[in-house]
Amino acid sequence: MMRRLVLALGLAGVALVTPANADYRDGWEAFEKGDFRGALRAWLPLAEWGEPQAQYAMGILLLYGRGIDADPAGAAILLAPSAAAGLPEAAYALATLYQDGRGVERDVNEAMRLYGVAALAGHAQAQNNLGIMLALAEGNARNAPSAHTWFAIAARNGDAGAARNRDRIAVELTPAELAESERAANAFRTSRPQVATLPLNPADTYPGAENLLRRIDAAVRPPEAGGAPLLPKLVTPGQTGTAANTAAAAAPTPAPAIPPIAPVTAPVPAVAVEPARPTSTAPLPILPPRP
Repeated sequence: MMRRLVLALGLAGVALVTPANADYRDGWEAFEKGDFRGALRAWLPLAEWGEPQAQYAMGILLLYGRGIDADPAGAAILLAPSAAAGLPEAAYALATLYQDGRGVERDVNEAMRLYGVAALAGHAQAQNNLGIMLALAEGNARNAPSAHTWFAIAARNGDAGAARNRDRIAVELTPAELAESERAANAFRTSRPQVATLPLNPADTYPGAENLLRRIDAAVRPPEAGGAPLLPKLVTPGQTGTAANTAAAAAPTPAPAIPPIAPVTAPVPAVAVEPARPTSTAPLPILPPRP
């Protein structure tokens, strides 16, 4: 299983041959009906073969505990190869985990780098968060002109909070700095990073994927197919033993609203920019099937 995952990651950008019955749309339809375990079952073969969108979707369900117990560490394991394959939503989601220290050791430098990856690919919330980190000197020296540039780019990409941040920090800039920032924002073009340019410490991260996918498979497989009728709690890499079953499997029911990730406490900035919103005002979304 893991050999196939690594091979698929190494061939990013090359068409992948996946199992005939593995289709992302099947998982999406189950997700839309509130059948999160069904969605996990449908996406599992795709994630195993290195399909970034399926890895991201499973990571988000793990993060919020939909169809299986919440496991932020497991979410990070699946988000990492998806981000490495160039999916900006995965890079953004993983950045929020590093910013908050949720499922991974808190690392604002890695959060800033991942926000940068997503920002370059056109992710508006990542662009705004990158500007905020530059304005608050988180993960780097404070850089008001660069912060203004990213706020301006995010604002043009539809982020209302970024527009307010842009205007608030603009008062710090000299006319020359403001003109250069506006020129840079106008010249910005999105780019999609390739796996070779996005090192994500695979020796430390990806080995846990095989064990994680096997545990998800055992948790969501129907009882008639040999799965357990109870949902086991996932054991994250580094732990030993198995946890007791915690809840009986039940027919899918509508889940409550997914709670947002709490933002980290930031130092008081020189300019009153809005705090970073790891999930903006809404939870991290599952991506619909590609047309």
